[in-house]
Amino acid sequence: MPSAEDGDDALALVQRLLADDPEAWRRFASDELQFMEWVCTRTLERSGLPFSVHDVADDVATALLRLLEKDRRLLRRFDGRARLSTYVGIVARSASLERLRSGRSAHRNPTPREQEAPSPAEDLLRHETLQAVRQAMAALPGPERAALEAFYDRGLTYARIAETLGVPAAEVKALLASAKAHLGVLLGKT
Repeated sequence: MPSAEDGDDALALVQRLLADDPEAWRRFASDELQFMEWVCTRTLERSGLPFSVHDVADDVATALLRLLEKDRRLLRRFDGRARLSTYVGIVARSASLERLRSGRSAHRNPTPREQEAPSPAEDLLRHETLQAVRQAMAALPGPERAALEAFYDRGLTYARIAETLGVPAAEVKALLASAKAHLGVLLGKT
């Protein structure tokens, strides 16, 4: 999961991304892409509709394109008030929600590339990754897990999460940051 970055560190990383720093892009990919995939997967799972790994990959790609399109407008809008992982998670979730609203899914005629079955190693890696994320989520303290699921799975606002959990609204941001940091530790990303 994403590393525990401070707002200043995240702003500096975004500035380096905007300057096309290859090391910054490697760090971004290392820290954020798996989390974006997890957010898209959870969003699609919660819908109860059938989807495929191709849908998840498409949604992550859509989210990345949104960050980069129009002279990287969304990336430039990042102001450091939220964690970078929260910010890109919202963009990823929006891509999946748009998929659900539009009715697009992998249950269409697959392209020849999509028809290729993943290798046994790819299947195993994907299965192990999903299992590790699910186990890490289950290991989170209750309030952290509840806040993370409410925000990313159900799309609740900080105020609504605070009301649901019976905590001050200011504590929700801290719960989400702590949950993501714990996931990072549990998944060996820190």
